[in-house]
Amino acid sequence: MYLCLQLVLGRQKCLTQFRVGRRVGRFPLRTQNDPIATFFIQAAFLRNFGIIGFQDFQSLYSEIRNIGAYMNVQIINVQNVTDSLSVVFGVHNSYNGTIYNASMVGCNISNIYTNAGSLIGLQQNSSVLIVNTTILQTNITGLNAVGGLLGYQYINSVLTVNNSSIVITNIFGIGNGIGGIVGSGYSSGSFKLYNLSLSQIIIKGKVQVGGYCGVLYKDSNILIYNSSITNVNISDQNSAGGVIGWIDSANLTIIDSSVSLVSIVTTSAYNGGVVGNLQKGNIQITNSILKTIKQTFKGSEKGFISSVSGGAKFIITTSSATGIFFNNVVQPDCASLTNTWSNRQCT
Repeated sequence: MYLCLQLVLGRQKCLTQFRVGRRVGRFPLRTQNDPIATFFIQAAFLRNFGIIGFQDFQSLYSEIRNIGAYMNVQIINVQNVTDSLSVVFGVHNSYNGTIYNASMVGCNISNIYTNAGSLIGLQQNSSVLIVNTTILQTNITGLNAVGGLLGYQYINSVLTVNNSSIVITNIFGIGNGIGGIVGSGYSSGSFKLYNLSLSQIIIKGKVQVGGYCGVLYKDSNILIYNSSITNVNISDQNSAGGVIGWIDSANLTIIDSSVSLVSIVTTSAYNGGVVGNLQKGNIQITNSILKTIKQTFKGSEKGFISSVSGGAKFIITTSSATGIFFNNVVQPDCASLTNTWSNRQCT
């Protein structure tokens, strides 16, 4: 089955035309002022469509099932996306899909509850691949579990992101689990991030805030390869990290990547250049760089990994850390050293 979807939007109400084979049909989109019941689309391919200049918009799809490929998407200047989880996938549940060659520019996404992301609000029991995708000049706000791409991942899901970027974007949460890519990951989930770039981003929350991920729980895993964070401001009350705010019984692997020109501000404790708080988990960092990181905090819990407990382990090899500041005081550099970092600082 081949499905081609075309949207031409600019009014509060519209009908969307779609084609399956030789048949053409229409269905209404939901708007905040014109809500309709939840609907589903089932197809093999969804290609070549754009959304431009639409306001007071709920979710494009409440749920999409059995999508093989979701390609060539442009979302431009969509404002006031409320009462929903994301612009594209509100809920991605129990199927596999691909988002390819997508761009989101100048949008505002706001969820007064939990699970807010630019492309996916909630992912569960599914596998998603995101390739060649850019999020630019977009604001994403919510309560808990707010992320640049995905709000909340739950139960045996896999998110793979390759060759993508988030630039000049604000990601704000009132509560916990706020991250540049994903807000919260829980229960045997997996994140694989390749060739990913985050720059000129502001990430704020109450607790558990991180450059890539806010909080990672219960046997979840995240791999970051050949990726970079640069010129990013991260702030919360406690448990903030340049990569992840809080890890509990989960694993982080970083290879050939960098964190640079990052400001991390906590009004109390647990301020980490890599991870704010590590409990019962494992961290392995290989051939990576920390450079010009300014950590501002109260209390003594600070460092590359500000707190380690519960038998957590970390291994750092052939990596470097230079220009690290604790409350505006420069720290000793670790240049091209192997197995010489403590969780606090260079030793």
